[in-house]
Amino acid sequence: MTPQSSRTRFSGRIHNSCGKANFGCIFSIALLGMAIFVAIRMAPPWFSYKGLESDVKAEAARAGAHFLTDESIVKEIVYIAEKNDVRLAKDDIEIRRFADQLEITIQYTVPIDLLVYQWNWEFEMKTSSYVGRL
Repeated sequence: MTPQSSRTRFSGRIHNSCGKANFGCIFSIALLGMAIFVAIRMAPPWFSYKGLESDVKAEAARAGAHFLTDESIVKEIVYIAEKNDVRLAKDDIEIRRFADQLEITIQYTVPIDLLVYQWNWEFEMKTSSYVGRL
């Protein structure tokens, strides 16, 4: 086998591939780029939701222990939401009291702009606490 014949076989394989490897690579990079773009758009609302969720749980425990009124709880939750960059209206917050328990339910929607499509991401959190001190 001469060095020239091995070169001919190798170059023949590249010539017969018809650019399939290049197309697959470009498609994979484009798909990865789209996934990164969507993740970048969705990360801030998700982290804001998680921060709000932990703060609302702490507020529910405090409100139950200190016998706070519904109006003061709603006011504090709206303040916490502003601090976490979440737009909440007073209508998004529902407070129920039953059998020595305080239950807080929050539902809100965040619009996610994906350039060609606008998606509304709906968040819901529920937390409860016992009313009174242990």
